Amino acid sequence: MNISSQIRNHRKRISLSQEELAEKIYVSRQTISNWETGRSYPDVHNLLLLSALYEISIDELIKGDVEIMKEKISNRELHNQTRMMVVFFALMFVTLPMVKNFSEYFFILTLVFGALMILYAVRIERMKKELDIQTYREIVDFMEGKPVERTLNDRKKKLWKENILKVIFGMGVGGALAFLLLAIF
Repeated sequence: MNISSQIRNHRKRISLSQEELAEKIYVSRQTISNWETGRSYPDVHNLLLLSALYEISIDELIKGDVEIMKEKISNRELHNQTRMMVVFFALMFVTLPMVKNFSEYFFILTLVFGALMILYAVRIERMKKELDIQTYREIVDFMEGKPVERTLNDRKKKLWKENILKVIFGMGVGGALAFLLLAIF
């Protein structure tokens, strides 16, 4: 059983409307509707509130969904997109020295590989957002006894820092590789 039907069934069991449940756990009625239809997923804090209100364990509330979440986190399509991005990144740098030594046609090829790499990077970020990777990861971490960022601000700060570091690291590695390849060839 998935969590959307669990939330709905337990809400009905204690005879609450979506609006009444929303008031009790301090969210909007639309949020409850989204949870019950599977369009979004409650965060750890809301799961704790739901389990307390329903007088059941979090384990009972979400146990069936943990395996689904783990599967989504390790999504094959996401891994395939990442591999393709890395392949085009490598091809871009392999063709870079050829621009200097052979012809400007390799420059066009290098640009095409770079554009494809960026396309795959955008696809990866879109998939992460669609799969709600952060929320699932939090719940899986919670179920496995690992520390979980409890507030949205903590998550946003961490993501912002991680993204900035990724960009800086990527620029540094890319620049160093380009410099090295151009110096060698």
